[in-house]
Amino acid sequence: MQSAISKAILSSLILSTVFLLSGAEFKLTDQGNPVCTIILPESAGPTETHAANELAKYIGRISGGASPEISNAPEAGKYPVYLELTQDPKVGPEGFKISADPQALRIAGKEPVGVLYGAYEVLKKDGGIRWLLPGKDGEYFQLRPTITVPEGIRIKNPDFGVRNFNMVAMGVTSPVWDTRDWAVRNNMRLSSYEFNHRRPELKEGLDERAITMSLSAGFTPVMIGW
Repeated sequence: MQSAISKAILSSLILSTVFLLSGAEFKLTDQGNPVCTIILPESAGPTETHAANELAKYIGRISGGASPEISNAPEAGKYPVYLELTQDPKVGPEGFKISADPQALRIAGKEPVGVLYGAYEVLKKDGGIRWLLPGKDGEYFQLRPTITVPEGIRIKNPDFGVRNFNMVAMGVTSPVWDTRDWAVRNNMRLSSYEFNHRRPELKEGLDERAITMSLSAGFTPVMIGW
C-alpha cells in the first residue's frame, strides 16, 4: 500500500514538473533586438502613453539594445503588447491584469494608473529591474538580452487604498520627477496640491504619472501593499 502511494506521489511530481517545464514563454527581445510592438489605442490618455514610453525605454535598457516601437496597430512579425483598460470584475481599483498567450501580451487596468502599474510589473518581474532609490543611480538590473513573459494570467490588486507620502521640507512646486517616478514605480499612489495641477509646466508630468489632486496639506502614512 505504501509503495503504491509513493508511486502515485512520484508520478504526480513528475507530471507537475513536466507541466512547469513545458510552460510557454514569449519573447519581447531576442539577443538585444526588440521582437515586440507596444500597442496603444488611439484614445489613450497621458498615463497610458507614459506607461508605453516607460515600458519601451526600459525594455531597451534592460536588454542592452533598441527600444520596441510604439504603435496604434500590430506590426507584422512582431509580438503585440497591448496596453488597455478592462472591465474584468476581478480587477479592482488601481489593480491590473497581465495575460500572455501566443497571440499577444495584454497589460490591462481598471483605470489608467492600473495600466501604468502593470507595465512596471512586467519590467520588475520579467525584466528583473528594481528601483531602489530615486534617480538613475537607484536603478538595479542585470543585462538581460532576451526578455520573455510566461504564458498565463496575473491579476494584482493593492491591499491598501492609501500608498502615499508627503514631501515635506521642500518647495512644493518643485517637480522632483526622479522622486515621483521612484514612488510610482514602487506602486505608490501620489497626490499633489491643486495649484500644482494648474501650472502648465507641472500638469503634464503629474497627469502622466496619475498623480491625483490634493486640496489640503497634511501627513499621510506610507503603506505599500502589493
